[in-house]
Amino acid sequence: MWNTEIKIKNKNSTPFFLQRGFLMTCGITAIVVSFVVLGVGLYEGLTGGGRMKTLQLPGFQEVQLETPGLYAGVYRHRSTKEIPIKALTQLDVRVLSKEDYEEIPVLMNSGGQTFNRMGFQGMPLFNFAIARAGAYTISGVYSGGVEGPSVEILLIPQSAGNIKQTLVVTLGFFLFFLGLGIVILLRLDHLAPKKLVTKP
Repeated sequence: MWNTEIKIKNKNSTPFFLQRGFLMTCGITAIVVSFVVLGVGLYEGLTGGGRMKTLQLPGFQEVQLETPGLYAGVYRHRSTKEIPIKALTQLDVRVLSKEDYEEIPVLMNSGGQTFNRMGFQGMPLFNFAIARAGAYTISGVYSGGVEGPSVEILLIPQSAGNIKQTLVVTLGFFLFFLGLGIVILLRLDHLAPKKLVTKP
């Protein structure tokens, strides 16, 4: 008796090398898409929300605000001494549009509320809202004859709060497409036509 070799043909009439090429292309494409999504998401998250700016108050400065909306001025305390709350509540801040010289209403933190989160200690000083992007001047002086320190202020756009959400969504899509591409490539060996050899 002769040994017989029985080939089990794939039910799909498409040649295997075409299926393998198609699946390999899909897998590689999914992986490439995952990195494209990651890059675009990081770019949007880090630049699309508007950049924080640094101000020195008291003083007079011109700033370019890229996005309309709400802005908050926050004092970050770096000293080992206590926050000069009493002096900072007397800081008078004015915001003026350079385009039409319109004064923007500013809401000051007269209550002296402070915060301490994850090693970041400071005090919100003021906030204001602008209807359009453009050049603005921001000035600040201590009122009522109060003598206060020169402090560094972070000017934070409200849209910056969406950065975390953008990055989380981006990471989710990145992992999905990356995992999909890897799974497709790993399945290629399981889809190969198998041979069954029988002996008498």
